[in-house]
Amino acid sequence: PVGLLDELVGTTFAYLDEPEAHVWLRFNVQLWSEALRSPEIKESLRRTGIDPWMEALTQFIAKAQGLAEINPALDPEAVARILLSMWQGLILQKALDPSVDVSPYVDAVKAMYSGSFLQGATGKR
Repeated sequence: PVGLLDELVGTTFAYLDEPEAHVWLRFNVQLWSEALRSPEIKESLRRTGIDPWMEALTQFIAKAQGLAEINPALDPEAVARILLSMWQGLILQKALDPSVDVSPYVDAVKAMYSGSFLQGATGKR
């Protein structure tokens, strides 16, 4: 499953560098803004844009924990929310600054979940 996570992160995040993505990015940020004022939009956004991703990512994390690929002490929903937040945060950044390069961002995200982010770290924190 962790190899699948690499592919998912690489593919979905790379889409944000495509020329046609800029309109979609701006639309999403505007939709988030409207969701703060409109309960109907908020519910629709949650139901169609957040909940399905959270459910899929949470199940994926739990499965990887069962295979001893991800620390089983971590809450799968919390891990899923962090991954989703990385995606949503990049959407906002790309919408505001289209020059943001996604490739180094993907490398950093992968380093964070693969264990190569911290150098020389020992023991639990």
